[in-house]
Amino acid sequence: MSALSPTPADRLGRLLDAIAARKDDGSRFHCLDLRPRAPDRLGEVCALLRLSPRDCALAPAQPQAPDDLRRWLLKPMRGAATQSWLNGALFDEFVARLDALAGAAPRWRRLSRDIHAPLRPALGAVWDAFVADAGDEGAWLILCTWEGAADPFATPA
Repeated sequence: MSALSPTPADRLGRLLDAIAARKDDGSRFHCLDLRPRAPDRLGEVCALLRLSPRDCALAPAQPQAPDDLRRWLLKPMRGAATQSWLNGALFDEFVARLDALAGAAPRWRRLSRDIHAPLRPALGAVWDAFVADAGDEGAWLILCTWEGAADPFATPA
């Protein structure tokens, strides 16, 4: 892949940007490529989010996108009452694109964090992180934040 070719995370990120543009609550979504078959997925995700693995855990894998991710992406949407079919279609398109990139439906996991762990302001006051893992085909971190930094992965100055 050339340096100018978008990565799978870039392509998914553009769809997440389109979803965020329809929302009016300050939500932001980020997508990062993860290493396929990482031996320490929790450590990799925590390193990206600059969190301590001691304060986090990954939920057991499930075969479909978590309802929590659906809620993040679909509520509240502008014009939700009159365009609920479009909102659902955007989520379905996101899942379908991810499945196509993975070559099959990935296994989904949600990151949970100890409520007593130190806060990381760049992530925002409210946030969730999800991992879509397709084994050898790839894995992606989807970060959902509310009122977080524009780029929570930027190197602090």
